[in-house]
Amino acid sequence: MKLFENFGTCVILFVLMGSLFMSGFVLAQESPDPVAVSVLDSPNENQLQHRTQFLATINDLFCLDTSKYEVTLTRHYVTTMPNGKTPETIEYTLTTNDGNYLTVAGDLLDDTNYYMLSYFGAGPIHFSQSLPESFSDKTTTMLNRYKAQSWVPYIEAMLAIVQHNSIDELAQTARANRNGTAEIVENNIKLKVGSSERWTSVTFKQCIDGIEYPSALGMRFDNRLGGVIDGFSDSWLSYAIGGTHLRVSMEEAVDLGWEAANTISTVNIFGVGDVYIHLLKDPMVSLSGAVRDGALYPLYWLRFPTDMVYYTIDQVQVGVWGDTGEIAYCQATGFQGEPVPNGEIAPSVSPSATPAPTSGVTDTNTSPNNTLLIGIGAAFIFAILIAAVLVRTKKRTHQKNRQFTIS
Repeated sequence: MKLFENFGTCVILFVLMGSLFMSGFVLAQESPDPVAVSVLDSPNENQLQHRTQFLATINDLFCLDTSKYEVTLTRHYVTTMPNGKTPETIEYTLTTNDGNYLTVAGDLLDDTNYYMLSYFGAGPIHFSQSLPESFSDKTTTMLNRYKAQSWVPYIEAMLAIVQHNSIDELAQTARANRNGTAEIVENNIKLKVGSSERWTSVTFKQCIDGIEYPSALGMRFDNRLGGVIDGFSDSWLSYAIGGTHLRVSMEEAVDLGWEAANTISTVNIFGVGDVYIHLLKDPMVSLSGAVRDGALYPLYWLRFPTDMVYYTIDQVQVGVWGDTGEIAYCQATGFQGEPVPNGEIAPSVSPSATPAPTSGVTDTNTSPNNTLLIGIGAAFIFAILIAAVLVRTKKRTHQKNRQFTIS
């Protein structure tokens, strides 16, 4: 799905951050593609104001010394989403006399902002203010810069966590851990630090009663360039918390999910027909916040494996809302690859469609009848995920379910 033209590269970089940004998953029914239109040469008054705000971010948040660069607006897209929202993608190129250049791209939508700096050159990056050496001090400095620029109230709680927890020690622990991350939880906020040879990321996420929600603020530092800031994201206010009370136990969720999963007895393989599948009641289960009706609620994510791989189908995924017990989605999924013939073919080999997943999940990026579970990242994401796995899912309608991660 073509969302933001060239800015798609920036979005991919954010995904690879793993824990930097919102983490979770988005599983959505196919909806009309957004329409992106360039307003580079025909901006309205609001879009001109957004450019001014973006330049302020370059100066005040990243503290790039724009006097050392030729600053050129290279892209400005406005994307019309199916729900009527219009996120904007803005990109500036900063070029030095010796030909070195960098780009600063941003994705702006209401209370969600992403910024990414990419450097192309052999010389130094010119900053009006350099960041301190330690990651704790870098994080504190970036939070204070953002606080001065935006005056959002939740920064104080994040500053308090950093004040008595060492980001540097967490980064060392992260490098020693297999998943490349380390985390602590204080005052309903999870601090997650990811570290690799290339990047160190710091993410703050809402975590209530042990349930992690995708609302997040994060930043990323490029270790190969001396720890300069190269990414910043704030989606803390993207969604309100609709409810956090669990009325469904994990055991109950598994039983509800198993009942739903068994409504799928066949999958349609293109060019083959309907193939019977058999499931094992040995699910992988995770619990995190997801979007329903524009707010966040706890959701059990269950994956029931098949007893063998049927062509490319290896599981049925089910979402069970933790506050109501309702089924959010139910679908057979698999992986990309050449199908290996196996499994019993149903009597009718005519193409048939897998029933659409039952869901009350909606999101600002989908129409009210579409399923959308947030996620990200995930997840930054930020990342550091440091490994991102894109699983191509196949439904009997041959629709694709996309997974996005932004942790």
